[in-house]
Amino acid sequence: LLSGCTKIKDGYSKSLKLMEELKSNGLHMDSVIYGTVLAVCASNNLSKEAESFFQQMVVEGCEPNLFHYSSLLNAYSVDGDYAKAEKLVKDMKSSGIEPNK
Repeated sequence: LLSGCTKIKDGYSKSLKLMEELKSNGLHMDSVIYGTVLAVCASNNLSKEAESFFQQMVVEGCEPNLFHYSSLLNAYSVDGDYAKAEKLVKDMKSSGIEPNK
């Protein structure tokens, strides 16, 4: 359901509702859920929200992978925030993850 939010209008608010529903049913956010939410943020031009979820993910002990970094990079690029995108690529490389094309 969450991945469908990348393709619909107002997908971000719908994804937030779904996440709250998951939490209220005792499910925890995991790498897949965070990745999907980051993709929803990127597809809705919400780089600040994507950045916030990325930071939350790290704080909660979920190690970012290539998909997480790529989604956040996409969000920064859509917003035209190339300085943050460049910094993220450096952080990504220092974490041992090489960007793909």
